[in-house]
Amino acid sequence: MRLYEQLLDILAECGVKQIFGVPGDAINPLIEALRKQDRIRFIHVVHEEAGALAASAQAKLTGNLAVCAGTVGPGAIHLLNGLYDAAKDYAPVLALTGQVPSVEIGFNYHQEVDLQRLFSDVALFRANVSNPSQMPRIAIEACHAAIHDRGVSVLTIPHDIGNRDVPDSSFQVRSGENGSRLLPSESDLNQCVSMIEKAKKVTILYGEGCRRCSGELVQLAELLNAPMIYSLKAKDIVAYDHPLVAGGLGLLGTRGGVQAADDCDLLLVLGSDFPYRDWYPEKASIIRVDVKGRVLGRRTAGEFGLVADCRSFLMEIIPRLSPSKEDDHLKTVQNEKAKGDTAMAKRASIDRSADVIHPQSVTSLLSELSEEGDIFTCDTGAVTVWGARHLRLKKDQRFLLSFNLATMAFAMPAAIG
Repeated sequence: MRLYEQLLDILAECGVKQIFGVPGDAINPLIEALRKQDRIRFIHVVHEEAGALAASAQAKLTGNLAVCAGTVGPGAIHLLNGLYDAAKDYAPVLALTGQVPSVEIGFNYHQEVDLQRLFSDVALFRANVSNPSQMPRIAIEACHAAIHDRGVSVLTIPHDIGNRDVPDSSFQVRSGENGSRLLPSESDLNQCVSMIEKAKKVTILYGEGCRRCSGELVQLAELLNAPMIYSLKAKDIVAYDHPLVAGGLGLLGTRGGVQAADDCDLLLVLGSDFPYRDWYPEKASIIRVDVKGRVLGRRTAGEFGLVADCRSFLMEIIPRLSPSKEDDHLKTVQNEKAKGDTAMAKRASIDRSADVIHPQSVTSLLSELSEEGDIFTCDTGAVTVWGARHLRLKKDQRFLLSFNLATMAFAMPAAIG
C-alpha cells in the first residue's frame, strides 16, 4: 500500500468525503491515490485559497474534519488565508501540502519554501513526513489534533515520499466526541446559583459553545424570564422569532439585543468570547461559562468564570434554580425588539424608493422566501451588515461567515464546501 492510499483510508475513517484543492506535481501521488478509490472525492477549485475556505466552511458547518490540499511552494502558500479563517473560528481542518524531493530540502531548490515555518502561527500541529515508517501514526496525530483541539493541522509530504510504500499496520481514529463532561466545582455552581437568584434582570449572551445544547439554553431562559442575545456566530442556534431572543449585540446587533445587555444587572455569558469590550454592560455582574479556561477574564475584569462545557453546565444548573417571577426586564426588551424590527422593516421595504432596489430589501426578501434547513453563506463588508440585521433565521437554518478573520471572498468557496 502506498502512503497516500493509507492516508485516504485514515481520512475516510474520520468521515472525510471531499478534499478541496488544486493539483500539482508534488501532490500527484495524492491525486493518483484518489483516482483509485471512491470514498473521497477531489473537488478541484480555481485557487488554493478557495479550497482552504471551502474546507473551513465545511468544518464550521458540520463540526467534522475537513481537508484541503495544495502543491509545493506557491500552492501551499495560497492555502494560508483560508487556514487562518479555520484557526480563528476553531474549525477542524487538515491541510495536505507537497514539498520538493526530500534529498533537496534545505538547498534552495526550485519552489522550495520552509513550510514548517510558514504554518507555524496558524497550525496547532504541523509535521513533515520524511519517512514512510512515520505512517500511520503521524497522520492520526494530525487528524486528532485538528478534531479534538479544534483547529488546523498541516501535513507536508515530499513528492518522493508520497510515492513510497508504507508498512501494513492497523489503526484506530477517534473522530467524534468521547462523551466526557467538563463541570465546574460544586462550590462554583452554588455561587453561580446565588448570583442568579439575587439578580432581578438577567440577560443571557450565548455563543458557539451552545451549538449542541439549544434546548437546554431555551429552558434556562424560560425559567429565568431572561432575554437572550447572540454573538453573530451563534445567530442560527435559536430561531429569531422565538419570544425570548432579543437579537444581536454590537455594531452588527439589533435594538433589542443592545437593550437586553444595557439594562441587565446580571449577564450570563455561555460559550462566547464576544470580543468587543465596549458593548458589555458597565454595572452588571458577569458570569462566563466556557470550555476554554483561557478566555475567562479576557474581556471584562471581575467576572465570575467557570470552566465547563455549556451543555453539562446547563444540565447541572437548571434543576438548582427556582422559576423567576420577574418579567419587567423581558417585557422592556421585547418592546425594544419590536421597535427595532419595525425600523428595519422600513429600511427593507420595496416601497422605500421608486427607482432603486435597496440591498436590505433583497436580503429581507431572501429571508422570507427561504425554507427551514437552508444554509446562508455570507461575505465580508457591507453585505455582512445586511445579513446580520435582515436575515431572520428560521428553524434549522445555518449562517456561515468568516466570523473572526473577516476575510473577503468567503461566501462562494463556503457554498462549495
